[in-house]
Amino acid sequence: MDALQFVQAGRVINPSRISPLVVNAKRFSPDGFKLRLYVEKIHAVCVTAVAVTDSYLYSVPATGLPQRQLRGIVHSQEWDRLVAFFCMVFHQPELGAQLYKDSLAFTTKAGQIQIAR
Repeated sequence: MDALQFVQAGRVINPSRISPLVVNAKRFSPDGFKLRLYVEKIHAVCVTAVAVTDSYLYSVPATGLPQRQLRGIVHSQEWDRLVAFFCMVFHQPELGAQLYKDSLAFTTKAGQIQIAR
């Protein structure tokens, strides 16, 4: 239960539980399209509890993209709160997500990575 009820520890936040008033969304790309979240003046790190369905932390996914990936299912109530949080902080009426078998994928940027064996 502690993982689900976690709210904040410094710059680490749980978007499903924290108030959107605690963070700031600031544009950081020249076109203004990319935004970053900040807690005070520090980059926020968002964490949430998921039931892991697939892990590619030590191997490359079947797609062959050189990236680390974790797929998981967010608890339904936490998912609703997560979506509401991001809609509020990014001023969006709705969000889109690519779900596969109800799993959300969390990936690193594609590029050259070294997989430790």
